[in-house]
Amino acid sequence: MSVANTYSPNITWNAELYDTKHNFVSKYGEDVLGWLEPQEEEQILDLGCGTGELAAKIQASGAIVTGMDDNLKKGGRLVLEMGGKSNVKSIVTAIKKAMASEGLSDKLSNEFWFFPSLSEYTEMLERQGFRVTSAVHFDRPTKLEGENGMENWIRMFGGFFFSQITTAESETVIKKAVEYLRRDFYKNGAWYADYVRLRVKAVKV
Repeated sequence: MSVANTYSPNITWNAELYDTKHNFVSKYGEDVLGWLEPQEEEQILDLGCGTGELAAKIQASGAIVTGMDDNLKKGGRLVLEMGGKSNVKSIVTAIKKAMASEGLSDKLSNEFWFFPSLSEYTEMLERQGFRVTSAVHFDRPTKLEGENGMENWIRMFGGFFFSQITTAESETVIKKAVEYLRRDFYKNGAWYADYVRLRVKAVKV
């Protein structure tokens, strides 16, 4: 069951890079398990399970975990965390600025992430037959791994920005974007991404 007719950009997935440089996704996701409160022998459907680390933690609680798309029975609980409105806004702005400085604004891809506001997403869930019981929209500056953390993040998650330009052009744009971001997002030898999260708990009615 789809909760919204949204479009996701075509991101080339590098599992090794995700596991070694971006495992903060799973680590931060551990906190949402407190909302889920998995019970012994309870059947849990894990959607978008990534490397499976959270699924393993759910299973360790005694619950029975299935990683698959996409069904929830009446009375079932939906607990999710995703990018919310203004998520990585500074990174996006820096990439657009760098492309403009190279005269490449007309080559900017039309593909893009969907980061809804709290009200937008809860309304979508309600239209699809959910009753939202808890929802929060919060800033979570997120430390990136290593000296090249920002560059690696852009390559991992933002490659679709450069789908209409050459490899050489994309390299230049990435380097410029990183430098634009350095003043505000490189602190005490570490890079930070301006993550904004949306966390929701809902029940299928």
